Amino acid sequence: MTPFSFDDKTMKVLANFASINPSMIIQPDKLSVINNTNSCIGFYPFANSYDFEEFGLYEAPEFLSALSVFDTAPTIDVKDKYLLISSKENKLKYFTTAKNLLPQVPDVATKFEKVKCGLEFTLSADKLALINKISSILKSKYIFFETQKKKILITIANELESSNNSYELFIEDDIVTNELSEPVKIELENFKILPGEYKISLSSKISKWSNLNGTTYYLACSI
Repeated sequence: MTPFSFDDKTMKVLANFASINPSMIIQPDKLSVINNTNSCIGFYPFANSYDFEEFGLYEAPEFLSALSVFDTAPTIDVKDKYLLISSKENKLKYFTTAKNLLPQVPDVATKFEKVKCGLEFTLSADKLALINKISSILKSKYIFFETQKKKILITIANELESSNNSYELFIEDDIVTNELSEPVKIELENFKILPGEYKISLSSKISKWSNLNGTTYYLACSI
């Protein structure tokens, strides 16, 4: 096994995944995470696989804090029950967690291939930033998706057609499929995705969000 270092992009993804669930298994070919309600799953494949045995983290935010102790990006050497994190002459021993005590991420990608999606479109980085900003201001529970003729209507609200505050925006471009028979919603509590542009495929039960940086999320949906 060869000591390794995570690049800045991987560190950002790892921090994002830690916000979904602090407990995860780090594999040599990818990062993956699943939340406690199985309603948000994230995958990030490495451009090149590392040469180490997969290891478990019970508190990924704590692990990230341990890495931040060093002035320069440290190297990580995976041992049997701990990580030896070092930079120059400074070393830190960080104990890992048994994998059987951590959440196991299912192969949702294979299952998703069989899902018939009513919506397939591209969401720009600007529109995603707006959704996140508005949902924070309104403190809404859901993001709703609807087919409206040739457009897609996205509504941020607690419920449709209610007296609560809401915000609407339309998607008119980069639409591949637009055939929802009724509104579909995603809980904003599970909406913990990185900024950027996404290609989205959405059904009444599950959606796939693919970022151009290689990160993919699967978010639970309902009607």
